Amino acid sequence: MGLNNTRISYALIATLSITSMPVAVIEAQQASEGAARLMEEVTVTARRREETELQTPIALTTFSGAALQERGIENLVDLDSFTPGLSIGGAPSRGQTRASFSIRGIGTHQTGINTDPTVGIYVDDVYYPQMEGGLLDLLDVERIEVLRGPQGTLFGKNTMGGAIRYFTVQPGEEFGGRARITLGSYARQDVDAAVDIPLADNLGLRATAALKQRDGVVTRLSDGVKLGNEDVQATRLQLRWTPGEWDVRASLDNTVAKNNGPARDILFICPWVPGGTAWSFGADRSTTNCIFPYRFNLNTGEIFDDRFVTADPYTVSGGDPLSHTDTRRKGGGLSFRRDFGNVTFTATTGWQKGEQSSLLNWAQTSLPLLITRDEEHWQSWTQELQFSGVAANDRLNWSAGVFYFTNDASNDANLPGSFSQGLPSVPSRNTRESTSTAFYFQGTYDVTEKLGVTLGARYTEDEEYRTAGVTAPLDVEQGTWDTVDPKLSLEYQFTDALMGYVSASRGYRPGGFSTWQMNGIDELRLYDEEQLWNYEIGVKGRFIDGRLQLTAALFQGDYDDLQVTTVQIDTGNNNQQFRVTENAARAHVNGGEIEFQALLTDKFLLRGSYAALDTGYDEIDPISTLDPVASKFVRAPEDSYSIGLQYISGLATGGELSWNLDYGWKDDQETSNTGTQNITIEAYGLLNGRLQYTPPGANWRVALVGSNLLDEEYIISGADNAIKQGVIGIVHVDRGRPREYGIQISMDF
Repeated sequence: MGLNNTRISYALIATLSITSMPVAVIEAQQASEGAARLMEEVTVTARRREETELQTPIALTTFSGAALQERGIENLVDLDSFTPGLSIGGAPSRGQTRASFSIRGIGTHQTGINTDPTVGIYVDDVYYPQMEGGLLDLLDVERIEVLRGPQGTLFGKNTMGGAIRYFTVQPGEEFGGRARITLGSYARQDVDAAVDIPLADNLGLRATAALKQRDGVVTRLSDGVKLGNEDVQATRLQLRWTPGEWDVRASLDNTVAKNNGPARDILFICPWVPGGTAWSFGADRSTTNCIFPYRFNLNTGEIFDDRFVTADPYTVSGGDPLSHTDTRRKGGGLSFRRDFGNVTFTATTGWQKGEQSSLLNWAQTSLPLLITRDEEHWQSWTQELQFSGVAANDRLNWSAGVFYFTNDASNDANLPGSFSQGLPSVPSRNTRESTSTAFYFQGTYDVTEKLGVTLGARYTEDEEYRTAGVTAPLDVEQGTWDTVDPKLSLEYQFTDALMGYVSASRGYRPGGFSTWQMNGIDELRLYDEEQLWNYEIGVKGRFIDGRLQLTAALFQGDYDDLQVTTVQIDTGNNNQQFRVTENAARAHVNGGEIEFQALLTDKFLLRGSYAALDTGYDEIDPISTLDPVASKFVRAPEDSYSIGLQYISGLATGGELSWNLDYGWKDDQETSNTGTQNITIEAYGLLNGRLQYTPPGANWRVALVGSNLLDEEYIISGADNAIKQGVIGIVHVDRGRPREYGIQISMDF
């Protein structure tokens, strides 16, 4: 496959060595009750039919609801440490109020209303186009599926990097529920509960609510406020009606998330040079490349310089006391499903509406500069009709469908008029109306009892209507893109316990418009769609009497017309900076992944994963402004791994004690795909733990929980606007949370 990475080669050799064991040794056997609990098999629907992860010829990682709780995974960002190839963090300048996702190095740091994500997020098969409002707390989860590689011939929006599918617990047939409270450091107070209420023999209601609060971690010295706090309120109502052969499900949800600004630390501010004037270069420019105007206000003589940098990474000098980000999101879903025998019909409708309001002080000082105000609104609808079934004497499994998506979004911002002289803010408005229509088909034919062939294709048409401008009139543009993306794979069942597959598939992301600023006037410029061919080979199996589960994959991804975001300067408007997206290159994303679970005893489970990644630019478009030397792929660590232990033991006095320890490590990764603003997230590892006691015969449990137990100092995002891109004279990072611990009490009723 053209991979030159020895790390990947060694991993494949180890995998093939295991899978070449005699069949008699690797045949799966019925494990004991304790072993079965540790080595649970999660049923997935990644191919639109129920099967286990090991039966699915796709690179994916699954988590059951029970496994999520036992491992202390409470929001999507927690998956980052334990899923090979997955990297999640905050978007630059936004902290955790806006999520940035990458799978196998396929991601983007430019998030918001004007960007299509490379990783699709689905809740009960409803596509979420906007990830504002935090990193999606996991509330009432049945399971999570993380699919790696292009997705599109089976469901939902066409995405290049992969998909994260989040399934909620459905209403039960009997009255009952659960409740949980967590108290911990940083004034943490979390309460969540769910209750099932039968309304009739075939009609049930499930109500879920959660309240989560905790303090921030970066102290503002001017008033003692801790930045990066969390205040989330969430509710969800679900109905399930099963009249005859129909399965009808409806849901309504509402989330309100607030914080007092990102947990931001200022690393560097351009130093003051005595005698310097606004827009002059300092004498030390040769060593720092710092070109910021050092004097804040020529009339008063106020100086913005490195005196405002604090030594403690968890403190900042000051900031605006009104700093905040408030997000409100609500939505609903409605699905109809009926089994007609050999054909199943499913119709899924989803609706999302949200708004985010923010006031951010980039400088984090007492000076009234670098303050931005931002208002975003969005509303989306999705509609999917799908037929699936079996044919040809049950040798053909097929699925076909139609998908429609529309999203109307707007952004109104007030940006600083002049970073050096405190001029009035400049209003900016962007709107985007986008639609996506797709027809898709995929079928798997069993040529023999062991060999299967899968063919699929998806036709997609995307349309976008954009307006943008700082001054009237707004520039208006419209664009349309379409594509046919195929998929081909071969699957072979070597034994009942071992299968392998090879596949080739293509993913696509539509083009769009970027706002170029010239002499203070906005102009929308078109950029084209990007495409990615992904070639993959993988094996999955259970070995040694079912006590070892292993999956491994090698992949090669070839990009064409890669979209990158670069920083430009409007020299005719006080050197204001602006970001643009452009087609820059042909590129590659190659790598390999291994996951395993080993049942050392009926009570002791060892689990782990490893991912290796090689990314780079193969050819640069001559008209592109991308610097191929300084620029890196966003959130693409060369190496990452995780290791975890789980132990379950009965006590002599009755009851049960279980503990989990998980450590995840990632190599250096970048916050941006442009070298002019990039901050390198240095390699770090996080250790999380949980110790739980269940009394004999009780319906409640108590647990000690801890995260980042080694108190690792790390960042989740950042931007360099001083040394690399000296426009506003600061380098800032958003800090990850330090060590936290707490006690959690859970009850079923």
